[in-house]
Amino acid sequence: MKWLDRILIFTAGVSILSIIYLFSASQISSNYVQVKNLPKDGDVVVYNEEVEAALEKYFESIQSDPSIEEEEKRLFEENETPDKILPGEDSKMVSSGKEITPEKNESEVNEESPSESGKEISSGFRLIRHTVQSGESIWRIARKYGVSIATITSANPDKARKMIQPGDALDIPSKNGIVYPVKSGDTLGGIAKRYKIKSLEIKEANGLTSNAIHKNQKLFLPGAKEIPRKKTSWRSLFVMPLNGRITSGFGWRKSPFGGQRHFHTGIDIGGNPVGTRVRAAGDGVVVFSGWGGQFGNMLILKHKNGYFSVYAHLSRINAGKNKYVKRGAIIGNVGSSGLSTGPHLHFEIRQYGNHMNPLKALKLKEKVYIKG
Repeated sequence: MKWLDRILIFTAGVSILSIIYLFSASQISSNYVQVKNLPKDGDVVVYNEEVEAALEKYFESIQSDPSIEEEEKRLFEENETPDKILPGEDSKMVSSGKEITPEKNESEVNEESPSESGKEISSGFRLIRHTVQSGESIWRIARKYGVSIATITSANPDKARKMIQPGDALDIPSKNGIVYPVKSGDTLGGIAKRYKIKSLEIKEANGLTSNAIHKNQKLFLPGAKEIPRKKTSWRSLFVMPLNGRITSGFGWRKSPFGGQRHFHTGIDIGGNPVGTRVRAAGDGVVVFSGWGGQFGNMLILKHKNGYFSVYAHLSRINAGKNKYVKRGAIIGNVGSSGLSTGPHLHFEIRQYGNHMNPLKALKLKEKVYIKG
């Protein structure tokens, strides 16, 4: 074979490999894109400066106050069980769960007792009132008083789904255990059996003189622990925050303002009038809620495993910073605030700094715990 033929064959092989590489790279880039590494020449516009600034400020706040991240982890851990199946979800994939209750014993349970309904826990143990100080998290407070996080959150159910703030008042039980609100069908013996403690211990801790308990009564269960969640299933990691037509996809496009070429870091969902409800794509903590410049009214949620979702151009924001929201919760309304050509939702998902195609993210699955 002549040397010229060898050169031509070699060149053809390199060309084929190059085409394969470029095709593979394009497939990867359709899923994740490191926007900060894109060239910034005259025809490229990175269309998310406000999002970058908001997240940078958020990470700076974590560095200066680690208790913020501690509180976020607590919120995710305590709220990881799905409340219900959302419209459009596969009912075979996710169960809403059924609470286990012992058989009803009419001689021991009163459905309602107006004179005691909502009454504070009896004086069989002490409740210490603690005022949250700057830099404190429930994890640190639990260590200070020598009790578990579950002990504190069970005594303060209003704090279970939001981050504690300086000035908040917490009731701290003087010993480990959990505060249990009596449900319809409960008996003292059934509760003791379920939490593997003695009925006598419950009576002594709560100053009870008989086995009679009533619905909504709060009982302190000394030494009890939260019942572990053992059943698991799989569900979509994210759901579409808004039904509608995708008017602009993820990736390179011509800007609707001037026609220059830029990278669109999310998708635009249109076809909905101003005021249409926007829902959280997944369980998360609000890390930004406010004005986002060209993105108008903007909200950013932090999810588990390094995921963030962005909702922009809202007419109204319904979730404040540091609030924990469940997937499907209403977090805002469709609008055209900021730099916008009409009512729509700009929706982004990123993980560890990489921009992800939201349509790819909607196909991801996660393992969830089911109440048993």
